[in-house]
Amino acid sequence: MRKLVKAALAGKTFFLFSLMVVLFSYAFTEPVNGGSTADKIAVLQLSLDIPALQSYLPSDANGNKQAVRVLQHPVSFSSDIQLTKNGMPVIFLGQRDGTQGLDAYINFTEFDVQENSASVFFNITYDRNTSTPNSRKVSVKLTKNQGNWSITESSINQ
Repeated sequence: MRKLVKAALAGKTFFLFSLMVVLFSYAFTEPVNGGSTADKIAVLQLSLDIPALQSYLPSDANGNKQAVRVLQHPVSFSSDIQLTKNGMPVIFLGQRDGTQGLDAYINFTEFDVQENSASVFFNITYDRNTSTPNSRKVSVKLTKNQGNWSITESSINQ
């Protein structure tokens, strides 16, 4: 009987620990707020299209661009956000999907879209499958004028 009670408690402890880990990870994942879906897509697309960013995006050994992957942590995007980069759909990864085996990925740390302005901050981690993995911090400020979004300022730093 004692063994059964111990086994039940061990299972309950594992369950509670697992539940705490899941709740903790969701507590630190913030959904994108503000702006319409069309505005969010436009801001996201412009942020990924910054000319200085292109050399950090994933490519194969022959230099052919590969699909861009966005890790949805700490910022997460709704499933109605769909866009393409380099002719391929951008792949949104949940935090549980992980980044194992990926050469490069992007994770947004801030994505704030207002009626006529937006600020975006993200990290791009690249060359992960080499002996010298690296990352850059990207900052983008955008404004909306007569229904069109444009970048007013962007920077890429180590």
